[in-house]
Amino acid sequence: LERIERPIIIEATTRYDLYKSGRLDLLQLDKAQLVAAEKDPELRSHIRHFDRPAIYYLGMNPLAEPVFGDLRIRQAFAMALDKDAIIASALEGKVQRADCIVPPKVPGHDPDLRGYPFDPHRARQLLAEAGFPDGRGFPRLRLHFREGRPDVRLAAEVIQRQLSENIGVRVQLRPLEWGSYLEAYNNKSLGLFHMRWMADYLDPQDFLSIMLTTEGGENKVGYSNREFDRLCALADVEQDPKLRVKLYMEAQRIVIHDGPWVPIYFQRDAELIRPEVMGIQDSLLGHLPHVYTSVRRR
Repeated sequence: LERIERPIIIEATTRYDLYKSGRLDLLQLDKAQLVAAEKDPELRSHIRHFDRPAIYYLGMNPLAEPVFGDLRIRQAFAMALDKDAIIASALEGKVQRADCIVPPKVPGHDPDLRGYPFDPHRARQLLAEAGFPDGRGFPRLRLHFREGRPDVRLAAEVIQRQLSENIGVRVQLRPLEWGSYLEAYNNKSLGLFHMRWMADYLDPQDFLSIMLTTEGGENKVGYSNREFDRLCALADVEQDPKLRVKLYMEAQRIVIHDGPWVPIYFQRDAELIRPEVMGIQDSLLGHLPHVYTSVRRR
């Protein structure tokens, strides 16, 4: 390749139309464009899927919304969410459900770990025990998420509907421009938010110690559990790889029980790549530098 051009095109439909017209060679798709491409007899053969080490979750921060300091309320929110329905409705079933925090193919991923089940009846019981029968008297919440991402908005809309229908908790959708979102996130002022975390490096430390220990640099929900901290601290310096992963998996079971996050799904990218594009190399973290990529023009 003599050069690579990466035009900034805000509108998803415009990007899709440019690909269809042959003016783009590679395009990452959101749900609407993926559905359209699957129905297109030519474009459906261009679709490629790539698993990524990233988790989308619902964060509950008692520093901004004190009601989330009650474990019963966090459990109720977790049990009120039908993850399979969120994935089917908002994401066409194209991603993998998340029941743990560490993504597949990253050491420490635990396919046997099960979080709280979808159980609206038990969720209503827990909410009543916490003093909010059928959601009555519950604070009006805002569900924050990044604007400009259609798939994220669709997932947030399903979460909003499920909380209302299943436990009587009404939330207002609050999309934020990314810079404003990050500022509020870093200030720990988001009470309820739909967020993604993607690996900086392929290690459970980046999802557990960094994100959720008491002093973790990316702990934006005020989560603190001494035993979780202890296990992560041991794992962070353990030299035996098998023991290290075991310690992280034990820590992960604790945080799933405590529920500062509700894991929802792991990221899976869908892209359109023209047949003329050859030699792309991919890793779990994304496409590698295009030193072997070529484009054979007709």
